[in-house]
Amino acid sequence: PHWVRISGRAADQENSAVNGDYVLVEVVEGKAAYRKEGGPGHVIRYRRAEDRWIIDLEHGFQGGDVANAYAEAKGANHPGNLELVWNIWNSSAQRHVRDDDVVAEGHQFAAVDWARVLRPAAVAGVVASAAWEAPSRVATTPASADCANPSQVNVAFPVGDAVPRGGG
Repeated sequence: PHWVRISGRAADQENSAVNGDYVLVEVVEGKAAYRKEGGPGHVIRYRRAEDRWIIDLEHGFQGGDVANAYAEAKGANHPGNLELVWNIWNSSAQRHVRDDDVVAEGHQFAAVDWARVLRPAAVAGVVASAAWEAPSRVATTPASADCANPSQVNVAFPVGDAVPRGGG
């Protein structure tokens, strides 16, 4: 997923800072790695040695086996799997304790509707710098065209994609 939301840790409990939205930023140990928005050093990463998804609020991507929370991966390709069971560090118990209220949900960014992005000729009264139109057929370059002259070269696009007027 593009981002993962951790929720369910009660605000009055230790390590409640695990809650929040984590955005995909890189790959660590062959798996997606996420950084919390607004949380310096707060990350979710995979730890291959233990086959765990780790939430580390202190050491970032280089934290090794340090974890404020973890879930046994058991084959989960990402931490946003609702079947994962999260264990949160409890200082008084001096160990990680299972918290069934904590869940991690994977989310995708919404798909871009390119027709809405490229087609409008004016936005809020401002004329767009390039006019775009949806082609009714695929354009091709005629055999007689001078390919050295860009104004005579047409680019082929599948029907429905936006192309600049003038065949550019």
